[in-house]
Amino acid sequence: MNVARIFLDEPPPLERGWCWRDDWVHGFDSAYALLSKFAMLNALNAAELAQLFIRRDCGKKTAIVRSPTVDLRHSALFDLAQMARLLRLETQQIQQAFLPEHLENGRRRFRDVLCWCPQCARTGFHSSAFQLEVVRSCPVHGDPIRTCCKTCGAVIPYQLQMAVFTQPFCCPACHADLAPAFRDPKERLLAAIPPRTNWISDLATLCAFDDRTMPTQQEIIRRRTRDGLAPVVFASSNWQRPASDYSVFIDSVWQVVETKQGSAHLSGTHATLVVASKGPSELPIRCKSRRAARRLPGIRRTKVSKSGTKNAWDEQLRLSYLVYGAVRRHLWRHLLKAHQYCITSAAKHLDWRLEGFSTATICPVAEAFLRWRMHWEGIGTPTNLLTPQVTMPSGLAGWLGTHAPICPLCWTRTAEQWVSDHVLGQHAIATFRTFLESALAEQRAGRIAWHSVIVSAHHLPYWAIVGRDTVADPVTLFSENGDTSTLHALIRQTPSTVQHQQWHRDSLHAIQCGATAGA
Repeated sequence: MNVARIFLDEPPPLERGWCWRDDWVHGFDSAYALLSKFAMLNALNAAELAQLFIRRDCGKKTAIVRSPTVDLRHSALFDLAQMARLLRLETQQIQQAFLPEHLENGRRRFRDVLCWCPQCARTGFHSSAFQLEVVRSCPVHGDPIRTCCKTCGAVIPYQLQMAVFTQPFCCPACHADLAPAFRDPKERLLAAIPPRTNWISDLATLCAFDDRTMPTQQEIIRRRTRDGLAPVVFASSNWQRPASDYSVFIDSVWQVVETKQGSAHLSGTHATLVVASKGPSELPIRCKSRRAARRLPGIRRTKVSKSGTKNAWDEQLRLSYLVYGAVRRHLWRHLLKAHQYCITSAAKHLDWRLEGFSTATICPVAEAFLRWRMHWEGIGTPTNLLTPQVTMPSGLAGWLGTHAPICPLCWTRTAEQWVSDHVLGQHAIATFRTFLESALAEQRAGRIAWHSVIVSAHHLPYWAIVGRDTVADPVTLFSENGDTSTLHALIRQTPSTVQHQQWHRDSLHAIQCGATAGA
């Protein structure tokens, strides 16, 4: 007799798995970016993320899971090995997500609210380097780093908390979407950011160098103060330049200061160090006529427009405008002499505000010079560059507020202005090179995007100052010598021939006709 049997089809127990996409990792992602992507792929909230990634031996895990509020700038509470295993990443990549951990002295301050580049966020990229206070623009796109929601103006805490991770990459106040690619079902692969991501590693190296050398610099300054010598003031490190440039400059300056060498030039490994000393301030000289004042060396006369516009500027802005004007005349009369026709004709034809327009390409030298002037003078219509300055130069005023050297309190106003004038002249030349490189790139692309951007600081020179502004200890300025040969080579890439000028005129005519038709 057959006995009936009942078979139960029970599936074997499976280990709980987690979703992750390797193509969603850009490299150098922040802890916020990695946790946000993992939370979205697995539909997790902040408490569940804390249950997974907070260390068991931290002594706070139960309280954190109950009400998560964890600072994402530090990795002390996170299980890095668990994060590396579930995100299928190397431990080094997880450590790079917490960039403040690499700073030995904690000298660099990181902001405690989320800071992001809008274009990078759309592709799902966020770096912990954006949290640095010194990083104010995206090195990939040039856009300003945002610190609050564009829709409602609210800030997003840089923390693992319920409100922030309820909807990753969204504003917790108004739910504005910062990364539409995450929620687009058609997006099979998040777009990668453009090449040259080594800027983040350069930034980390530069910050580490600053923190490592800070005790040595403080000891040298203390010793100089004890011996009655003036301390050395250095420019801030430029995070958009390789760390080796800053280290070479620092070493060259200390070599001159410590050995008291007075040479005019000191050749370094990557750059040439230029040393300039200011003599003691002279008493003002009264002249009976303006012609006599022009003949006397060292006498500068501020030109005032007929409308009296420049009378409303403060003294520092008026004197700095003279330096900018001298640099502008030098470019016009010497470097850009062959392209004066292209520049003048472009300014005459482009008689409307170009912000937001996209046009055909014109002479790249003319485009660079016009955009350089528009940046420094705060003018949006190129035709207005042909008339006297009637408004405050907002670009120059912004430079004085953000980049002008801060001198010791014991210095005279003359010494402060002398240092500011030297640094301003070098920065003006460096920004023109940046605009020229951008114009040449747009010529190769075939279109010009006329929009205001934060000028890249790739070519801004380093500087250092020392001295007490006295006869015995005059002010000395150390700076990198600008690479004028590279600037000349860039200009020579566009020879001013008859055919070039004809192409330039045709392009301007086509742009003007297109603008008229659009209006």
